[in-house]
Amino acid sequence: MRRYCGKHSACYNRNGPGYSDFVYGDFVVNQTEEKLLQEIVRGAELIFENAQKLYEEAQLLGTNGAFARALTLHQISMEECSKVDMLGAAAMSLLMGDSLNLDKLATAFRQHKVKNYNNAYMSVTTDAEREARKRSDFTRAIQIFKAQQAEIHRELNANKNASLYVDYCDGKFVSPSERITEELATQFQQLNGFFLSHGATHLHLLSKVASDPAAVAVPMQELASRLAQLNASAGDLDEKFEEIVGAWIEEQSVKAREISGEP
Repeated sequence: MRRYCGKHSACYNRNGPGYSDFVYGDFVVNQTEEKLLQEIVRGAELIFENAQKLYEEAQLLGTNGAFARALTLHQISMEECSKVDMLGAAAMSLLMGDSLNLDKLATAFRQHKVKNYNNAYMSVTTDAEREARKRSDFTRAIQIFKAQQAEIHRELNANKNASLYVDYCDGKFVSPSERITEELATQFQQLNGFFLSHGATHLHLLSKVASDPAAVAVPMQELASRLAQLNASAGDLDEKFEEIVGAWIEEQSVKAREISGEP
């Protein structure tokens, strides 16, 4: 049986963003986009700080035997981590020339389903989805993944509700402490640690992007241009996607080594 451990903690690095002249070749980030990017970074920092505090407060509850409420806070912390990821995606979209409405994004933030569905992208690919992709049946692969997203959301939300409310099940009323075991709370603790670790990485990368956005935007726009050709390509799309992205990563690595002077 898994035991609830108060020694687990999520560690992260923060390097505050610095802002240089947002010019790279012919690419310029205008003042409106610059303000949006700065606010995105500030928001991500606040959200991640809150996620970290929720984890720490969950630890206080869990190590004192309050497993139901510990699970509640771990779940909310994971939803906050999802928002950091979504802000990172929004920042990249902005730098690739797309419009961004933070009010609309904030509305999405308030929906548990949106956050759980987003976190589901970190789940393991099922054999059924993998087989569908091998057959190039991408419609079926998407259907399988959407069903997986729905099931993950259903399970996470059901456990969160069970950790908060007295319910009537199988002919009797049951309390949260009866439904949420130490083992289940520990599973949520470990899952939260996983998302906090990824959230820390996303925040660090976002801060780096904000320090020199144009330098990131140009290669990202180049990658997007290459990927746009996928629709017109024949053959295995997964294979071609990996080929395009792999070549792009290698090119960026070569450029980075040239800049740093490394062999």
